Amino acid sequence: MSRHRRQVGFERLEARCMLSATVADLPVVRVDIPDADVATVESQFTARVNIDDAWSLRGAEIHLAYDTDLLDLDLGNVRPGSVWTDDATELVTNLDEATGTLIVWLYRADALDTAAGSLLNIEFDTTGNAQPGQSTRLDLTYVRLNEDLILVDPEPVPGEDETDGLINFFERPTIDVQDVTQELLAGQRADFEFVVQLSNPSPQEIRADFTTVDGTATVANGDYEAVSGTLVFEPGTTLRTIVVPVFGNTPPEQTKSFSVQLSNLTNVEAGQLDATGVIIGAEEPAETGLLSGIVYADTNHNYTPDYGEGYPGVLITLENAEGETQQTWTDQHGWYEFRDLPEGTYRVEQRQPAALFQETDESRLHAHDKNEYEEIELSRGEARLDLHFRHLGLRPEFFYTALMTTSVQPPGSEPWNELIQQIEKDAQIEAGELDNPAPPEVAQSITREGYRVVVRGTNAADRFEFQAGVTTHTIRLNDETQTFPAQEVTDVRFDGGLGKDSATIVGFSPEDQVDLTPKTAVLKGPGYKVTVTSTEDITVVSTGPGKEARVYDSPFDDRLRAERESVRLEAGFYPQEASYYTQKVEGFARVVANSRSGEDRLIRLDLLDYVLEQTGSWLPEPL
Repeated sequence: MSRHRRQVGFERLEARCMLSATVADLPVVRVDIPDADVATVESQFTARVNIDDAWSLRGAEIHLAYDTDLLDLDLGNVRPGSVWTDDATELVTNLDEATGTLIVWLYRADALDTAAGSLLNIEFDTTGNAQPGQSTRLDLTYVRLNEDLILVDPEPVPGEDETDGLINFFERPTIDVQDVTQELLAGQRADFEFVVQLSNPSPQEIRADFTTVDGTATVANGDYEAVSGTLVFEPGTTLRTIVVPVFGNTPPEQTKSFSVQLSNLTNVEAGQLDATGVIIGAEEPAETGLLSGIVYADTNHNYTPDYGEGYPGVLITLENAEGETQQTWTDQHGWYEFRDLPEGTYRVEQRQPAALFQETDESRLHAHDKNEYEEIELSRGEARLDLHFRHLGLRPEFFYTALMTTSVQPPGSEPWNELIQQIEKDAQIEAGELDNPAPPEVAQSITREGYRVVVRGTNAADRFEFQAGVTTHTIRLNDETQTFPAQEVTDVRFDGGLGKDSATIVGFSPEDQVDLTPKTAVLKGPGYKVTVTSTEDITVVSTGPGKEARVYDSPFDDRLRAERESVRLEAGFYPQEASYYTQKVEGFARVVANSRSGEDRLIRLDLLDYVLEQTGSWLPEPL
């Protein structure tokens, strides 16, 4: 390292007749060196000797000591501070590099009219011995102002005191920005969150500019929204996030990309400054079908599953053309269903309930009397709701007196189900069938899978609620509540499972549309889709108001009640409390009611706040 030396000149300041003051009026000031944090990768840093009031200052003598193992100094790097003017200030220095001792004299002819500032700026070089975590002090050992006519408080002394400056050495962090990859359905919106991370904390404020740059994904094509700005890391902070709105304009199974770039770094080393955002086009799931039916005891011999005849807890097996199987159990009404089925050939089989009679007279066999349905051809999106299994009734030895107390335990109630399950268990034991297959116990859960949230109910009665929002969606399942960012979660699915379940779904858009089929509802709005299955009591509300609601009847005799603000469907209606399920819609500009089977009846009350369209055969029911 080059050295520049100057001949030191000595002169008593009194000889220049510069100073004059009355002792009683001596001002008092503070002089100190502020603490500093220095990165070990830096070759130089500036230490400042500050004064809190330079008014009337003409001359200063400053003594300083430093650690020569960590710091190095050239005379040419000692300069007057900000309170002086360079053209009017004289500076004399004396430097002993061996001991790390510096003496400086500054003086000028005219008194200063400056407030607080720097008396002296000293630019040090850091040596190779400086390591992260080390510290050293700049020892301000002596200060004399205007030949002691300005007093210093506290007076600096050799050794550690509060006027000294503590120099802390640290490792300057590296900055990196991370890539983001995400699947998006057509029309879906999501926020790509690019994480910007420092390798370690810093005591200094760190800044980095950022901007998005087109790739195969472009702003002009509407693939994403351009963003730019400056990231600020406060001392000790290591994480920041750049949020880029992205839109699903990418064809299925194809990809587009853009980048986020960092530049103009301050107090940080460069790492990965360019991150890639990859948009993968997701394919809409193929339209699927449904196979469903009821296992029932035909006590009135009308070959129709009426309310109260359903048999719960019967194991049903579905097999496809490849021999793959899945199983389910009938619910409290004897109802079973297999959803999300692709088109193809299927076979449905029941496990014969041990406590029920089955028709054996070949001449009287009905399709419902068989234990299986073979070669069911299911077309794309088709719903088969008539795959029932008929039985003649309970065997006499299992017809318990308790079954007659329907006022206490009506069919479909929990006491009724518990009694039927006990009857079936007793019958299996008597028949030597000790395996007693029963629905497995299921715990409730709310699970996020990318842009989808899957909610599962238990075998008991569950309560599900969904509230759509502009910024967040709220999901409640029984006593559990969770919220999700609306821009990230666009698909919610609730499976009620067994038990008598209820669901309330609330949308907020004028574009809301809902389809209600047996024990199922699908609400679609801008940025959200909610699917509810295996649920007996469903209410769908749109505060938009929504665009259209389509209600489809059940395979049984149903009743549709159209009131001023809402429509309510009671499936398999006898008295209200004996319906297989109920569905209600409210807040839609148009309601389409579809009758496809059974003797369905319609009650219309008052003037309606919506347009009601009826398809199929709805019989009027008198009030």
